[in-house]
Amino acid sequence: KYTRMSHCSALVSAFNFNTNHTIKTRQAAVARFDGKHPNLVAATDGHKLLIHTPEGEHDGNKLQFLSINREVTGIAAGSLRDEPTDALVVGTSTNLLAFDVPGNRDIFFKEIPDGVNAVAIGKVGASENPLAMVGGNCSVQGFSHMGNEDFWTVTGDDVTALAMVDIDQDGQNELVVGSEDNEIRIFQNEEVISETTEAGAVVQFAPIAATPRFGY
Repeated sequence: KYTRMSHCSALVSAFNFNTNHTIKTRQAAVARFDGKHPNLVAATDGHKLLIHTPEGEHDGNKLQFLSINREVTGIAAGSLRDEPTDALVVGTSTNLLAFDVPGNRDIFFKEIPDGVNAVAIGKVGASENPLAMVGGNCSVQGFSHMGNEDFWTVTGDDVTALAMVDIDQDGQNELVVGSEDNEIRIFQNEEVISETTEAGAVVQFAPIAATPRFGY
């Protein structure tokens, strides 16, 4: 179901559709693969990704499917080169794939020995271009649009959630990491600058645009 804000600030349905497939929990993202029209991407049963395009139909179909042939453990969508078009980044237990949906081609493919538990796209620290950030077994890696590892740091436990937020409002994003030990750690580049203990492991972050705040 898609929702939008009405004039009285209540959430109302924009439209509904039935996928006839089970959608995996927390494995969904919103993108603009052509730079104009919104897309909903979600992991389904059968190791497939569903892409729904309510406007600007893809080859006449609002629904299309991509076969990943592995269990999806993380999804993110966003620009990897500060361009208006978004890339699709998909993580599995052993691999990371960046995919150009309109071009139907791989951007890069990487083996990830530590596995992929969480994926996010954005700039971190002084990085000139956005990175595909991957949280796995006690580590976070960041990959450029060329598939080069431009960021790496260790965490206290297996990563459960990632976000990029400009905490100190200096124009550069900090990396916010949730992990299995119930900690929220904030990294400035590769260094931890803050740690907070919660009652349980964080499963998802929601940065609030243009502010140093985030929800979880």
